[in-house]
Amino acid sequence: MRRSLHLVASIPDGTLCELSVVDSPLANDLLTVPFSLVDGQVAVPSLGNGLGVAIDEDLLARYRVG
Repeated sequence: MRRSLHLVASIPDGTLCELSVVDSPLANDLLTVPFSLVDGQVAVPSLGNGLGVAIDEDLLARYRVG
Protein backbone atom coordinates (compact mmCIF):
# COMPACT_ATOMS: atom_id res chain seq x y z
CA MET A 1 0.00 0.00 0.00
CA ARG A 2 2.72 2.47 0.93
CA ARG A 3 4.58 1.86 -2.33
CA SER A 4 1.38 2.30 -4.33
CA LEU A 5 0.56 5.49 -2.45
CA HIS A 6 3.98 6.99 -3.15
CA LEU A 7 3.70 6.02 -6.82
CA VAL A 8 0.26 7.64 -7.20
CA ALA A 9 1.49 10.76 -5.37
CA SER A 10 4.36 11.11 -7.88
CA ILE A 11 2.07 11.04 -10.93
CA PRO A 12 0.63 14.39 -12.03
CA ASP A 13 -3.12 14.30 -11.37
CA GLY A 14 -2.79 10.85 -9.74
CA THR A 15 -5.95 10.43 -7.71
CA LEU A 16 -6.81 6.74 -7.30
CA CYS A 17 -5.28 4.53 -4.63
CA GLU A 18 -6.62 1.41 -2.94
CA LEU A 19 -7.18 1.50 0.83
CA SER A 20 -8.36 -1.62 2.65
CA VAL A 21 -10.96 -1.06 5.36
CA VAL A 22 -10.88 -4.64 6.64
CA ASP A 23 -11.10 -4.85 10.43
CA SER A 24 -8.00 -6.92 11.16
CA PRO A 25 -5.50 -6.47 14.02
CA LEU A 26 -2.64 -7.21 11.65
CA ALA A 27 -3.85 -4.80 8.96
CA ASN A 28 -4.82 -2.06 11.44
CA ASP A 29 -2.02 -2.27 13.99
CA LEU A 30 1.08 -3.38 12.06
CA LEU A 31 2.13 0.20 11.38
CA THR A 32 2.88 2.43 14.36
CA VAL A 33 1.28 5.37 12.53
CA PRO A 34 -1.82 4.27 10.61
CA PHE A 35 -3.00 5.70 7.31
CA SER A 36 -4.89 8.93 7.69
CA LEU A 37 -7.67 10.29 5.55
CA VAL A 38 -7.72 14.04 4.94
CA ASP A 39 -10.66 15.46 3.02
CA GLY A 40 -11.39 12.04 1.52
CA GLN A 41 -7.79 11.43 0.44
CA VAL A 42 -5.08 9.23 1.93
CA ALA A 43 -2.21 11.31 3.28
CA VAL A 44 1.28 10.32 2.09
CA PRO A 45 3.35 9.09 5.07
CA SER A 46 6.44 11.01 6.07
CA LEU A 47 8.19 9.06 8.82
CA GLY A 48 11.89 9.24 8.00
CA ASN A 49 13.52 7.71 4.93
CA GLY A 50 12.25 5.12 2.50
CA LEU A 51 8.51 4.47 2.43
CA GLY A 52 7.87 6.56 5.52
CA VAL A 53 6.59 3.76 7.75
CA ALA A 54 7.46 2.31 11.14
CA ILE A 55 6.43 -1.28 11.89
CA ASP A 56 5.30 -2.43 15.33
CA GLU A 57 8.02 -5.02 15.90
CA ASP A 58 6.24 -6.55 18.93
CA LEU A 59 3.08 -7.22 16.91
CA LEU A 60 5.14 -8.61 14.06
CA ALA A 61 6.89 -10.99 16.46
CA ARG A 62 3.53 -12.38 17.64
CA TYR A 63 2.67 -13.38 14.04
CA ARG A 64 6.12 -14.71 13.17
CA VAL A 65 6.22 -18.39 12.18
CA GLY A 66 9.20 -20.60 12.78
